[in-house]
Amino acid sequence: MRVAAVQYEVGTDPQANLAAGLRLIDAAAGQGAELIVLPEFCNHLSWYESREHARALACRHGDAFLTAIAARAARHRAHIKIGVTLARQDGRTTGASLLYGPGGELLGEADKQVLMGAENDHLDPGDTAGPVVRTAVGRLGMYACMEGVICEVTRGLALRGAQVLLNSLNSFAVDEAALHVPVRAAENKVWVVAANKVGPLIPADRLAQVSAGLGVPVEWLHGAGESQVVAPDGTVVARGPRTGEAVVVAEIDPPAADAERARHFATRRPGRYLPLTAQGRERTGPPGAATLPVAVVRGDAGLVRRAVDEGARLVVLPEGSVVTAEEAADAVKGTDAHVVTGAGVLVAAGGAVARVDDVYDLSWGRLAVITGSAARHPEEFRLAALADADVVAVPFTPAEPWELRLGLLERSAENRLNIVAAGQDGPGGLAGAILALPADFTLWTRWQGPFTGQISHPMVTHVKNSDLLVQGAVSPARSVNRLVSRGTDLVAGRPWRLAGALVEGPSEGTPVKETLQHVEQMLDESPVIDVTETFERLKRILEELKARIDARFELSADPASPGAYGTHPDGPGGRLDAYAGPEIDWLVHSWLGNPTASFANLHLTAWLGPHVRVPHLGIALLVWPEGWFYQDFIPRASLTADGGHFDRYYAPLDAQWLAFKEENPDFAWFTSRAGFIRASLSPNAYCYSFPRSPGNLDIVRDLLHARVGRWLEWVDEAEPVPEGERAALAAADLAVRRNIAERDPANVMGVRYFGQELTDRLVRGLWGGDRTLPRPS
Repeated sequence: MRVAAVQYEVGTDPQANLAAGLRLIDAAAGQGAELIVLPEFCNHLSWYESREHARALACRHGDAFLTAIAARAARHRAHIKIGVTLARQDGRTTGASLLYGPGGELLGEADKQVLMGAENDHLDPGDTAGPVVRTAVGRLGMYACMEGVICEVTRGLALRGAQVLLNSLNSFAVDEAALHVPVRAAENKVWVVAANKVGPLIPADRLAQVSAGLGVPVEWLHGAGESQVVAPDGTVVARGPRTGEAVVVAEIDPPAADAERARHFATRRPGRYLPLTAQGRERTGPPGAATLPVAVVRGDAGLVRRAVDEGARLVVLPEGSVVTAEEAADAVKGTDAHVVTGAGVLVAAGGAVARVDDVYDLSWGRLAVITGSAARHPEEFRLAALADADVVAVPFTPAEPWELRLGLLERSAENRLNIVAAGQDGPGGLAGAILALPADFTLWTRWQGPFTGQISHPMVTHVKNSDLLVQGAVSPARSVNRLVSRGTDLVAGRPWRLAGALVEGPSEGTPVKETLQHVEQMLDESPVIDVTETFERLKRILEELKARIDARFELSADPASPGAYGTHPDGPGGRLDAYAGPEIDWLVHSWLGNPTASFANLHLTAWLGPHVRVPHLGIALLVWPEGWFYQDFIPRASLTADGGHFDRYYAPLDAQWLAFKEENPDFAWFTSRAGFIRASLSPNAYCYSFPRSPGNLDIVRDLLHARVGRWLEWVDEAEPVPEGERAALAAADLAVRRNIAERDPANVMGVRYFGQELTDRLVRGLWGGDRTLPRPS
């Protein structure tokens, strides 16, 4: 697929801005681009006098500006991603990423979750995680500028299945193109297409005033350009110039890195990442020392002693170092120095040092240690920042060039952490690095040194494969300042409310494996997370289906139904409502679980009366915390003995059933450990685990609606059962219903939450053991 990132100047005239955008879209399409990415805030320069001013100039869905962009997408049969300010109907004004499809339709939109500086004065942050949009050209995720200066947004998109990330920028920082853009490709194994602006980012009549007030030359208040396309290994395959309009074109292969991404994510530890979803807070730890001499030693204990004698107070050894903890302790005797061994043990002259809450409190500040493959994942360093670490020691083994060229640099920048990394010989000639925080950091404040276009980038001392001892200095005290701009804290301001994907693990595009575990095993071996959002979505799906059934049948609620029980939302709870009517023997609409702690089980089953032989309808949905669903048409006859029943109701569905398995690799067949449950399934039953992404939930919803629609058609077309056969059919139906309800392996979760007595009542509710309404005849 050919993609394009376009860069151009945006001013205060929306019509001129639209004309420029359309002209460059035409130029990109003329070069064969099927996917075109435009910068952020394409409708107006991001400079406003008030919130009211920003809203007045914002786009609206269906206005002339966006209609013209959509029409261009249709004209060129291309996908177009654009960033604008958008006036929402609920009163919010957001920085929105909009994706238009080749028919001109709006395929997806994502509001910017992390606002930068003055954007906080005029815009509202997004309150929903952006979608992963399935398209003919691949699975696309959208983000904007500041969202790429921290890790959560892009990581979440990749974990939810994105193959290509589309970044619209409004930035004068040269470290965007040098670091923050390419690292998101490498650390997530995705393609990135990033479009930045050129020209002034401040109104022309204000440039000189702002330049003088900040002590920043006028040229550094222009968009930094260098729009680019980045491969999943972090290689920039196409880059625009620093200044001037440009159309940056490249060929990409979205699925090429899918397998590598799955392998990479397999080394994550999502069970540790729950603090990343907790409310942000400002740093509370006191500042550390102004300067800390450090060293990387890739030799024996003698070199450790030499480093300490030359002033190092912290020495880091590479993973696999031959220096033992005892040798390291001997090497620092008579000093206050510390050594981090290749195994990640902190050693002082008296031996190993105890750690509290993932950090060591030392005389010069707070130290975190991250070892081995964990160093490849941004979540680990985020945890260190949340623990108010000042310095992170990293004994590891670099495996890919991006880890030392981009990865660790970004871990320092996005968390304001000093890092001392030591490895064995690595690719590209590098084995480690000493990354020190600069004093100048917060925008719109006076800087000590001249502004060179870099905002969030550490000072780097490389450790080469040929080096045995490298010394340097870091500044623990500088970790205290995390304000990249007024109102934008890199750590406290992270989008913690929308970071659920980080603890849920890989989703769309990373299939769940077929499992033979019991439900309680799956739950117990998964992280405890809040799945309320998915639970509510599943409830809405069943409510939609129930409404379709209600519209067709005459139903009455059975007074003996258990109704609501438990303590939800404060703890486990549920609800079971049962109905009957002239044509429905027993209909159950229920749920049970504790959605704030990873689990919910929902049912909608409709058992027909004996007047027809149409199969019964069975639906169950589960979150544990992955997704799971079951749907079956429960046979009313032996399918091997009654070929007519099979031919009428099951044979016509066979092709669709096979196609679902072939076309939906995210869905893994679920094999129950209970033989009776396996025996109860028809040849066309759906019983799958799946990553609970929005796209996958849409697939489940669409399938269930189609199947319920087919079932309702069958009911309307059915011939009546002879009256003399109805009693036997009703008895067989009840036996099947009771056996399935009583033998369901998931009943153990009811016992776990509510005890045996209430669980027994709920099971009777599933099959009608306590019913008061008469059965139909």
